[in-house]
Amino acid sequence: MPASGTADITVPDRITVHCTTADVTASDSATVHSQQITLDAPQTTTTGHLTVMGLTTMLGGFSASGTSAVPGAQSVGRMSIPLLSNREIETTSTVQADTDVRSGPISLRGHTHDKVQEGADLYGLPH
Repeated sequence: MPASGTADITVPDRITVHCTTADVTASDSATVHSQQITLDAPQTTTTGHLTVMGLTTMLGGFSASGTSAVPGAQSVGRMSIPLLSNREIETTSTVQADTDVRSGPISLRGHTHDKVQEGADLYGLPH
């Protein structure tokens, strides 16, 4: 086939390729259209930026390091995206909130205790 040629392969059912190493190079872009894609490998690496346009569901956990370059982030290292988890979230760094932190209906900023004595008190509204 000439260097500027195009190859179209159409099969009615399926294509299976068995080999030791597979390498596909597209000088401009590559697009895969499918109802579902499974990457079945113990380790998957992307060497460039990764953009996910839809919901990301992580079942095995999440680990991140480095700084953020997320569009809309307030500054490097801060992401302005919602994080929803039904599992524990742990960090070895500081968790910081510009507005509030809640545990159930209890607001950290609005949570006070009544009958607190002034002086060396530790609870209550700021004076």
